[in-house]
Amino acid sequence: MDARMWGPDYYKAQQDTFVQKGLLLPGEYLEYFCYNWEDTSIAAGTGTLFEDTNVRIDQDADFVALANVYSATDPNILVRFINEDTGQYLYNRACDVSSIAGSGIAGNTVGGQAEEYLYYACPLCCPMRINGGPIVTMQAADFNNSGTNALYFTMHGAKIRKGQAPWLQNYKRRSPFVYSDTVQVAANGAIPMNLPINQDADFAVYSITAWMDGNATILIKDGGSDRIWMDRAMRIRNMVGNGQKPHILEAPRMIYRGTGITVTLADLSGSANDIRLAFHGEKLFR
Repeated sequence: MDARMWGPDYYKAQQDTFVQKGLLLPGEYLEYFCYNWEDTSIAAGTGTLFEDTNVRIDQDADFVALANVYSATDPNILVRFINEDTGQYLYNRACDVSSIAGSGIAGNTVGGQAEEYLYYACPLCCPMRINGGPIVTMQAADFNNSGTNALYFTMHGAKIRKGQAPWLQNYKRRSPFVYSDTVQVAANGAIPMNLPINQDADFAVYSITAWMDGNATILIKDGGSDRIWMDRAMRIRNMVGNGQKPHILEAPRMIYRGTGITVTLADLSGSANDIRLAFHGEKLFR
């Protein structure tokens, strides 16, 4: 998505288009969410030995897949997906993971260590609605044949919720705003980051950026509703970008005034890890 296009007008047009095409029914709206497939022990091979990783789509809502991102020990991996609900594969044959998913590119570095990542996702050519409840299986095979491989694959999109999109309600005034914070995560440790939302206005989140000393996992939750933004803690590089190439959410997340955003960060670098997160969006004044 072009960063110049993001914001309420873009999401409103997206919502209307999905209704017109029958992807959404009147009285439904999109709330950002993502699912993650992780296989950390893909055997070295020549692209013929596939291993299955299963993820169940939550029963509380159907899911619309909109973009793919991955990170891997070695990108020489073939993947294919099957929807166990329909028995259908999503591709006619296994694809090179880099041909169906984007991957973060290191931005500024200090001492050879990447501190921020440009977010590159591969958008689906058309949205894909998946019913809530079934299992979606990722089958992955290494074709570099040089050692055990690992793949972290994220399908970004949105859960389909009932009702009017809260960020489309008639607010008195709207104003751009950023909530941010910095924490130091101990080597191999975990720490919560709590971002309280001011009492003066609700907040619609449209994008996320970050700066970090090393790799980590991230889990984000709405402080008011306790709804999580992803099915599990996930690789932070699959979630965030930087100011040059931010992760513009595939759909907004609404955080109400007086509540907050709760983030759990866990270090994977083995060293003290300073992580700065920024949530970009709009203050919505009632």
